[in-house]
Amino acid sequence: MTDSASGNLPVSVEIVRKVRPEKIGEFEELLRQLIRFALNAPGHLGANVVRPDEGSTEYRVFIKFDSEERFRHFQDSRGLRKWYARIRPLLLEDPTIRVTRGLEAWFTVSEHPRHKTPRGWKIALVTWIAVYFCVLIFVELLPVLGINLPSLVQTLIVTFLVTASLQWVVMPPVTKVLRSWLFDEQR
Repeated sequence: MTDSASGNLPVSVEIVRKVRPEKIGEFEELLRQLIRFALNAPGHLGANVVRPDEGSTEYRVFIKFDSEERFRHFQDSRGLRKWYARIRPLLLEDPTIRVTRGLEAWFTVSEHPRHKTPRGWKIALVTWIAVYFCVLIFVELLPVLGINLPSLVQTLIVTFLVTASLQWVVMPPVTKVLRSWLFDEQR
């Protein structure tokens, strides 16, 4: 995929920071301020924080942006660099950052930091079912709208509509509804 194409996909970003034990209170306050700052960034879709388990100082912050381009603009902003400069002395080590793009970003749920993505067969099954219903709808809808085109052109249009629908309409609510099954919450 080209850089320009990947720059338009939604992204989910996981940032893991290990905080100095004596600096947790200060870190918590800066983190609250940083999230308020991030909420005002163009394209920001939300943030979640998973606080450390007992005996740990590892914080996981999940943020979503509507495009990688907007995330990179936010990440490279002078304002964010100032926040990072304030937070860095409170950390035991440099943070780790994991970025997921496109459909994969919908299968990354912030409440499940230890299970970053569901099992492959579950992703395939959910995607296949969603694709099936989207194709079925658009293949039936085009003739009803009086759009009768050569099969190659119609297939091109249908695949575009299916891809766009999956990305921005179908997968967000589907993954939310199926979250407990996808991430094995019953265990």
